Amino acid sequence: MTLQPTVNPLDELNLLTATVQQLSRDESELKGVARQAMNDMARVSVEIGACDALLMRKDDIQHALLALQMKVQAKNKGVFEDLLTSLIHEIMPNKTGEKIVFTSSMRNNLAALDVDILSNGDLENVSRDRGGSIANIVAMGLRFVVLARHPNRRVLFLDEADCHLAEMYIPAFAAVMQQLAHRLGIQVIYISHKPAAYFSGYSRIIEIYSENGKTHSRTISDEVVDDSVEYPDNALRYIRLKDFGPHENILVELGPGVNVIIGDNDLGKSKFITAVSELLDNDGTETRIRHHRPHFEVEIGLEEGMSLIWKYARKGSNRTSLELKDKNGMCIESSNAGKGKVPEWLHTYLAMGRIHGQDIHVHPQDEPKYLLSSRYTPMDRAKMLPLGRESRDVQRMLQQFTQQIMDARQRKAALEIELNRIKNQLKILSPLLDEAPDDDLLLGHEQLIQQCQKMARLAKLDAKLNHAEQAIGILKSGIEEVSRYFLVPVQLMETQKLQSLIQGIERNSQVVNILRQLRSLPGAPAVPVLHDSNKLKHLGVRWGKSIKAIEILQAVHALLPVAAPTLKDLSAQADLINRLDKTSAAVDAWKGKITACQHEAVAIKERKDALIAQLGGICPTCQQTIGAHSHA
Repeated sequence: MTLQPTVNPLDELNLLTATVQQLSRDESELKGVARQAMNDMARVSVEIGACDALLMRKDDIQHALLALQMKVQAKNKGVFEDLLTSLIHEIMPNKTGEKIVFTSSMRNNLAALDVDILSNGDLENVSRDRGGSIANIVAMGLRFVVLARHPNRRVLFLDEADCHLAEMYIPAFAAVMQQLAHRLGIQVIYISHKPAAYFSGYSRIIEIYSENGKTHSRTISDEVVDDSVEYPDNALRYIRLKDFGPHENILVELGPGVNVIIGDNDLGKSKFITAVSELLDNDGTETRIRHHRPHFEVEIGLEEGMSLIWKYARKGSNRTSLELKDKNGMCIESSNAGKGKVPEWLHTYLAMGRIHGQDIHVHPQDEPKYLLSSRYTPMDRAKMLPLGRESRDVQRMLQQFTQQIMDARQRKAALEIELNRIKNQLKILSPLLDEAPDDDLLLGHEQLIQQCQKMARLAKLDAKLNHAEQAIGILKSGIEEVSRYFLVPVQLMETQKLQSLIQGIERNSQVVNILRQLRSLPGAPAVPVLHDSNKLKHLGVRWGKSIKAIEILQAVHALLPVAAPTLKDLSAQADLINRLDKTSAAVDAWKGKITACQHEAVAIKERKDALIAQLGGICPTCQQTIGAHSHA
């Protein structure tokens, strides 16, 4: 007979109770997830509604902003019309009856700008209907205006911007260009094939010439300006090209105003503009490297003695490298990220970044008409040439609104994906939402223990915080007592008095430094008296012969036998001894004289060195370095 195990009804009841409690907790958790899903669905629906409302009002808002831009442009375009018209009249006096006209319009919900010329009552397009001379003049003015209306480096690179002008108009063109550069504070580097005489007085003229197969540069003349002209603080100091095109190593020193680079054809004048243009994009070509050299190098002198060096190698994974150095030659920034990758710090120091994707600093030879050419649409002209601060502000508003529309569309797409996910989740949890929420669920045994432990930790943390607050209060009161009894109160002087005191100290320091320098100056030495050097030389020769004679006599004396010979006739011996004594006395006398001459020669040399030092090493007669010349 097999005995069946007895089941404790109390254990079975406890197990059933625990199972019921766990199911209740799971159900409560799922209900919480369902409620959160309903809240998320409501939130997402509201955000989608806001995006829809913005997209529905898109056309009306854009139309209002564009109409506002046209209105503010109409207020300021007259200033630019008068400026460009005056340029034409100054350069070409026979065109006084013509006037530049800006026409603003709306095209495809975008602001557009056309540049026309009014002649004999008819409106003509400057680029298509008129000759290249008018286009050259207007394009030059537009280049200055565009650069002046943006916070970039004030420097323009122009390559043959006078290509369509007759030579009779070039001097007036150069004069107007100088006036614009000075009035707007812009440095100009200008490449021209016209004769240098046309630019004389209006610019620094730099000639590129070839000698012994190498290109060189020289400054022919400088521009004439008055004292009221203020040059830009960030003007470029020089441009150096090494192994770039035809240039092995050429340096062009730039003035802060207008610089005109001239020279024969095929000498590489335009390479200076090409090098700067490619440097801005950190993107060159291997064909620029001279002959079979491994790399080329472009160096630009910036303000405060800094220099920017760009290298392009023929081989390697990272062909390009950029390095910025201070006035002491120490590296400030560097990058070898690779061709076409512009480091962030480059335009922080160079300040020649693109505006609306366009380079407003470098204008190559194939862009003589600039904004007037077919390369630019009327919408591009409106972006590049905002007419007035208000127009620029409205343009920013248009850009921001366009970005908001793009963000709203992307946000709506993401929200719709999230809404579909929430709906699917609610579809699965929908049976739980038909019942009333159960908010009085009992906590399980483990949850109760965890809650008690959390409360105990919070109580300990609260006690520590109270203790820390008491310690801080005691420390503050102690510091106040110490400060009251031991710290001497500081009475600050008035700012004006303190500034006067500092200035007085600086003046006294300067006076003391000047007195110290005066005290350290050497006194005026006596005028040196030069003796007869030929006599000294003759005396030295005689002295040397006497010393040799003495050495020979001493050697002869050493060879004599120890036993004194018996001489029959002592008169010759006595005469020899007498002559030797006289010779020895004469030698001693000459030694004394030579020693005195040596001392005197040393003194003369010291006085001569002091005199040369006093004269600064320069001969007062011929202004040459003393010691490297002679007088007949």
